[in-house]
Amino acid sequence: MKKLLFPILGVSIFLLILTNKGYCQHLSEEKQITTFGSRIRNPITVKAKSNDKRVIFTVDNSSFYAYELKINFKSLVNLTPLVKEQKFIINAHARNSRIFDFTIRDPFAGHNYQYNISYRIHLNDSEPSPNLKYLIPTEKNERVNFNKLSHSYVFDLNTEDTIYAMRKGYVTATTNPYQTYDKISKRSSIEVMHEDGTIAIYSGIDFENILITAGTTIYPGQPIGIFNSDFDKPFSVSLFRVLHDTFLCTPIDFYTESPIEEIEDYFRIIPKHPEELIKKELSRRELRRFKKNKLYKRSFL
Repeated sequence: MKKLLFPILGVSIFLLILTNKGYCQHLSEEKQITTFGSRIRNPITVKAKSNDKRVIFTVDNSSFYAYELKINFKSLVNLTPLVKEQKFIINAHARNSRIFDFTIRDPFAGHNYQYNISYRIHLNDSEPSPNLKYLIPTEKNERVNFNKLSHSYVFDLNTEDTIYAMRKGYVTATTNPYQTYDKISKRSSIEVMHEDGTIAIYSGIDFENILITAGTTIYPGQPIGIFNSDFDKPFSVSLFRVLHDTFLCTPIDFYTESPIEEIEDYFRIIPKHPEELIKKELSRRELRRFKKNKLYKRSFL
């Protein structure tokens, strides 16, 4: 892991440089993802509020990724307990998370403090869940052609074809000209973190045709976008796991009920979205909603 240090108003910001090491089978040359395509500027904000007895520090996280925060106090005057350095994990999109609660020793004397902070995206090492199949992200029961490139599966879609979630996950970023996210891909895309820490990228979806929002949970088989061949073709999906702060390309084990046809330089498959596979990652509450046909909520940016 390499670190870039940017001093901004006394705050040190650590950015991860993520290097793809080419762990995927290479069929044809394709540009590798080596870093985040976009980053939020100053995603972590530390605030302090006080009265005549206490000083309370809280933190906000504007990213849909968790962050590691380190705060180092240079001085604490008339405050207790005495603290030098502390580390915290700040959850994704946290608001007013309390990190310190200081007591003012002498309410008739002034108090003061001086500190600096550093932070970086918190990525746990991840490994794809064993024996877990992924839904093919296109219309079920309709034949679709696809190809496998160095770190993505490219599908041959038509304008207005619906794109579906391959599995349950938390949306960390979408394409939105009015909002900046910590986003891996530079293309118009939807990025989803799964429970096992792997990250799926659905690329080539027009901003105006994205059907879900960042910061929400999506479910297998849920419509997440509409393809527009005039906007950003082709449509592709990629899967990455994290190892030592590095994104590693990972094969996707798609669910199939019939053999994959190999036709010259591409493949053909018939997608299936069985209920048993959809229900595999759902909680009891989600299963009840699924049975009532209320699990998928369509939302727009």
